[in-house]
Amino acid sequence: MYKNNSVFGSVYLSNGLFQINLDPDFSESLLSIHTNVGTKRTSFNENSAYLWHKRLGHISRDIIERLIKEGIIRTLDWSNFSDCVDCIKGKQTKHTKKGSTRSTQLLEIIHTDICGHFDVPSIGGEIYIITFIDDFSQYCTLYLLNDKFQSVNAVEVYISEVERQLGKKVKIIRLDRGGCNNHHFLT
Repeated sequence: MYKNNSVFGSVYLSNGLFQINLDPDFSESLLSIHTNVGTKRTSFNENSAYLWHKRLGHISRDIIERLIKEGIIRTLDWSNFSDCVDCIKGKQTKHTKKGSTRSTQLLEIIHTDICGHFDVPSIGGEIYIITFIDDFSQYCTLYLLNDKFQSVNAVEVYISEVERQLGKKVKIIRLDRGGCNNHHFLT
């Protein structure tokens, strides 16, 4: 690893994990890095368990302790390791959208989506899939498509099949209108 034409460390692969060996002079300079926060200056405690928790993607205390035990990271200072606000926020569930309702009978709401373009075509050469899911029964039907524009025909075929089979009319079709000309369904 180079910085300003000077070698400051090397990287090697060990047991599927990249390890970095820093030049001692360079690693010492890392300990003295300061960041400006308003008019205050703070320094990082490189041995802070909370700092390593954040650096390693908010991993759990158990995993950090396992990394220490396996010698991947050195012994850490746990004095400032407390509840992580970011972890708490990440575990919160989103509220459901207002007005979101579930169906109370078959064919009341049908959800549809198109998947693809798949790199490997099916045996018949199709590279897209369109799905139809009945909201009430969660029954899924899918059709294979050669082209996205076949989706309009697939919707018509699906509606006629299920209405004939169940003797009911489809009331609502929900789609994400996600970049595949799904707006043709509405015409």
